[in-house]
Amino acid sequence: QPKELVNPQKLYEMSGLAMVLKNVGIVEAYRILLSNRVNNATSEIQDVLGRFSSTILRKVIDRTVSLGPYSPNIMIDFVAIAKPWLDFQGIKAYNNLDYRKYFLGDQKK
Repeated sequence: QPKELVNPQKLYEMSGLAMVLKNVGIVEAYRILLSNRVNNATSEIQDVLGRFSSTILRKVIDRTVSLGPYSPNIMIDFVAIAKPWLDFQGIKAYNNLDYRKYFLGDQKK
């Protein structure tokens, strides 16, 4: 994998939402969709997550977590967005993950 992060906006324009999710995770994908004035951003993300294999879905969650902490201005429950597909794939590893701890300003563990 490249050491330098690809510009998420350019990635979105060139390759679409699936590639953005794989490279920069759910929170950044959500931010990109909002900045592009996409309606129903969470639904769009859920639709794409539903097309991923369990391996890719895990990578998206791991990538989302690894790129935190995020600004509280874009706080989104990325675990809840992915949950239907995590459950469908039988992935339980993220059941106790608290999305709030990945946003700056939150003092909870």
